[in-house]
Amino acid sequence: MVRTTGLLKQFFGEGIYVGSAHKNWCTYSGCQPDRSDGNVLTDNDIAATSAENIDIKEGTTAGKIVGNQFNGTGMVESAATGWINVKGNDWTVQDNTGTDSVKNGYQVHQVYPGWGTGNVFIANRAQVNGPGYGIYVQNKRLDTVVACNNVVTAAESGFSTIACSSA
Repeated sequence: MVRTTGLLKQFFGEGIYVGSAHKNWCTYSGCQPDRSDGNVLTDNDIAATSAENIDIKEGTTAGKIVGNQFNGTGMVESAATGWINVKGNDWTVQDNTGTDSVKNGYQVHQVYPGWGTGNVFIANRAQVNGPGYGIYVQNKRLDTVVACNNVVTAAESGFSTIACSSA
């Protein structure tokens, strides 16, 4: 169980943080992407974070986020806009459940060229209870797959920013 993060600085209140931002690569990884690859985040219960429940940084590849419970109560909109923010490549996000978000449920962003691509969302549940999407994908050119078996409720903007497909 992960709880009550970001008490000192709301912007640094992620529940689980994988990798490092591209602006830190020269500090931590010889100016190369942080190769925190192949991580598996499973069966976590994450709530009361001021930022994302899980933040996947650019430079990470081929991880899995499976069977987790997320709750966005306590998120600060200036620090987070969803339970998960995937900026790495080829991550699988599957069989997770989220409730209550300040904006979106699950998200994919490209913050650095070449990253944020090839991610897959399968059989997740999102009770957003907020103004955003269940699954927000910044751009359809990121080759993200959003399976039609994801279930989204109470997301004022809708199911997803991209069309769903068979997974």
